[in-house]
Amino acid sequence: MWCEYRIKAILYNKNDAADSLECYSDSKLSPYKIQCTYSNAGLGGIISKSFELPDSIYFIRDIKKKIPKIHKELYPEVFENLDKQYIHMRVVDYMNLDNPENENPETYKYKVFRGANEYYVYKYKDNKHIIEVILGFDPSVELYD
Repeated sequence: MWCEYRIKAILYNKNDAADSLECYSDSKLSPYKIQCTYSNAGLGGIISKSFELPDSIYFIRDIKKKIPKIHKELYPEVFENLDKQYIHMRVVDYMNLDNPENENPETYKYKVFRGANEYYVYKYKDNKHIIEVILGFDPSVELYD
């Protein structure tokens, strides 16, 4: 299975909305690196610093190994008769690190039809995470809300 990816993570300081860390990786531009930019647009003006996330390659490899497993566990029927179609996946994880995970997370799985597009959606919710995985056969998955 060939895998192309874009990773984007935005972290905000809950005590200072102007304080953020944005990290990004793209398999075409920097296949083994995650670049981060720290920004604070507070009262003293905009402060911005860029750096590479240490040991990025291990994080990226781990994600790439998990993607086929996630697809097959969530919607095995998506893999039947693909005939060289591309599968696009978007994963959004909203986290509150102050909350503990609970032992009985809620999970949901359903299909959504929007015009000619069909999406497969999986949601996982506990006290710490709300994770949404969206699968589809066209790039509009990235725009799904």
